[in-house]
Amino acid sequence: MHTNLDYLKGITENNNDMIRELIAIFKDQVAEMSQQLRDALAKQEWEQLSKLAHKAKSTVAVVGMADMAAELKNLELWAHERKNIENYGKIVEKFIFVTNEALVELKEYL
Repeated sequence: MHTNLDYLKGITENNNDMIRELIAIFKDQVAEMSQQLRDALAKQEWEQLSKLAHKAKSTVAVVGMADMAAELKNLELWAHERKNIENYGKIVEKFIFVTNEALVELKEYL
């Protein structure tokens, strides 16, 4: 399991309609972010990649993806500092893979 909905359930007071709405937003955001991350990586726009990683970090944290959030935090800092460039692609591809798996886990809410 990649997701943990405890946080969402807490902030929505277990309101399934709100949870569904927030997960639908998550779905839309990760689709858009996946493409934006790939584009920034391909164009070697490191500052843009850093900003996108920051945004993506918050998005995955909402659905309890703490491990992915931690990797995105690394990407955010590294891209900002132009460090560990060889790892950027691995993290972007992992984000895409793991969020796709998360959407399968969350399909009952979509």
